[in-house]
Amino acid sequence: MNKKFVIAWTVLFVAWFMGSFVVHGVLLRSDYMQLTNLFRPEGDQQKYFPLMILAHVILSGAFVWIYARGVEAKPWLAQGVRFGVAVALLTIVPSYLIYFVVQPMPGGVVIKQIIFDGDNYAPEWHAEAEKRGLYNLRSTPEALPWLVEKGTVALFKKYAVLSKRELESREEVFLEQYAVKLNIEAETAASIARTQIVPSAVRYLNELRMAGLEELIEEIEPVVKELHFALRALEDANLKDNQEDSTPVKWSNYMHDRVVPAMEDVREVADRLEGLLPDDLWPLPKYSEMLFIK
Repeated sequence: MNKKFVIAWTVLFVAWFMGSFVVHGVLLRSDYMQLTNLFRPEGDQQKYFPLMILAHVILSGAFVWIYARGVEAKPWLAQGVRFGVAVALLTIVPSYLIYFVVQPMPGGVVIKQIIFDGDNYAPEWHAEAEKRGLYNLRSTPEALPWLVEKGTVALFKKYAVLSKRELESREEVFLEQYAVKLNIEAETAASIARTQIVPSAVRYLNELRMAGLEELIEEIEPVVKELHFALRALEDANLKDNQEDSTPVKWSNYMHDRVVPAMEDVREVADRLEGLLPDDLWPLPKYSEMLFIK
């Protein structure tokens, strides 16, 4: 660590810390005062204020470190680990220290946030969200209606961003886009299965029959029939006449509840079949080829 590094770290820390004070302590203070239930009392915040300073020290130091080091002519693995640590110090650790200072979050939860940050799909986080009373909107049709929720409309209106009607129009457009894109994805999945995977599987079955390999036929033929059944179910679910599309909300919910599971069923059987067909007959790139073979 040389003198220039220390000077840059100090200058950036002072600038960042003062900028944060101006934004959050002055410009947004009146807004925060209306949300006192979301933050610690000021006296409580002062008790943890050294953590706020530490967070800004870490942030500024990590930024200077990344800038100063750059990419070197050294083994890539060590550099990857180094920059991974730098990003963690730059974002995850200081961010949650700052949250802990201003929000009444149990210390144990903050530690879990730092350790498990980025793994928000894990079952533990769903349980944690429920415990905190947070909404857990797992799909687009669940989330988009919140664009026109009373609090959302009031917020956008207060700052003259969008009117209620403009929010309603965006909700409608986004829901329709979601349904249309899923329709296209489902048609594509069905087309790939029907015109590429099923013919390749049937071709392999014919080769096995010609060779008289009954045990392999008994292993593969049920999977091919299962794929054909799942394919027919997907095509039926995605048929326009079967879709509930009287409103964008109903249409998007139908696509999510019926078409997405049907696509997943086709994918699940196709993945199993991929491990059974020879490479020269499988019509699509395999993960092993894309990841490990040049």
